[in-house]
Amino acid sequence: MATSIPPSSLAAVNYLQTATNTSSNGSRNLTIGSYVQAQVLSSSTDNNSMPQGYKATVVVAGQTYQALSSSPLTPGQQVTLRVLTPTLLQAVPTTSPEQQLLQTQLKSYLPQQLNLSQLQPLLQNLALTPTALAVTPNLTQTLVSLRQAFPSKEDLKQADTLREAVQNSGFFTEKRLIQGKDVSSDQKVLLWQAMADLPEDHPMHKALEGRLARIQVMQLSNLQQDTQHVELAVNSNYQSLEPVNLAIKRDAPEKRHSSENDDNTTWQIEMDFEVSTGETIYMKLQWQQQLSIQLWLPDNAWMQDLDANSQQELISILGRKGVSVANYSQMLGKPVSNSAPEQYLKGMSLIDERA
Repeated sequence: MATSIPPSSLAAVNYLQTATNTSSNGSRNLTIGSYVQAQVLSSSTDNNSMPQGYKATVVVAGQTYQALSSSPLTPGQQVTLRVLTPTLLQAVPTTSPEQQLLQTQLKSYLPQQLNLSQLQPLLQNLALTPTALAVTPNLTQTLVSLRQAFPSKEDLKQADTLREAVQNSGFFTEKRLIQGKDVSSDQKVLLWQAMADLPEDHPMHKALEGRLARIQVMQLSNLQQDTQHVELAVNSNYQSLEPVNLAIKRDAPEKRHSSENDDNTTWQIEMDFEVSTGETIYMKLQWQQQLSIQLWLPDNAWMQDLDANSQQELISILGRKGVSVANYSQMLGKPVSNSAPEQYLKGMSLIDERA
């Protein structure tokens, strides 16, 4: 999401004298951290040495400076820049109409969202009788279907049921509707239906609204990044909802032109899940005609249990299912960069903090 200029910095943008000071020899220096307006003199691409991708020469109050930018700059263009050093500036991203719309939608859903730890009573309520819930028979059927839509841990062990759980998670509802797919078991559709029939003063209303808003917030955040993050609400053996987080990325950068069915398409899936002991296992799968598996285990006891024989058995089972494993590796701890909630939500820190 593009970063807006803080209101406290608007004076620095409008009045250059607030962002500059005069040195003893009469030249002007820019104050680090301030915002200034400048005109672009020239621009070039330098992906190798410039991590932002573009560099430019700009003029501020008659003096020239070097500037970095994440998007191309055009000679003669007026831009807003942030001062990184006395001689180096960085272009402030502008907010497109699409991003403004996303921000507006996020603001409306953020206060409503609830995570799964706040929805533990939901399953118990969904299991109550229509009389106890004080709802109509039609709404009862919708709530029953919603309860059944939450996958179990066993469902995640099979490819078909795992795929079905992801498809019905509510994160792809609109796309499936456009494609004419069956959405009768889709969680977001069921939440819509339940919300339409449930009185606002009903005890379950806030819980259902909170789950729906959570899905919508994460959908909107996914529009701004290549990797799609999916939070599966899993019905555990203890009749409570637990999160399983997946990060799905299609195509290596050089393969973005590939079609969905192209054999050269690279798929990458990162996931984390808790086991019954409360420990977390992280997994990264990469697929391009063959499968690569990376596994991060909690401690040495896990490493000993998943010994060479266990690894070979897993590879053999996958082979019999028609999945060729190119390589398998397992390590202790957790990946340096993974898509667990505490990691990928850092990129969404504005969202969670404002919620």
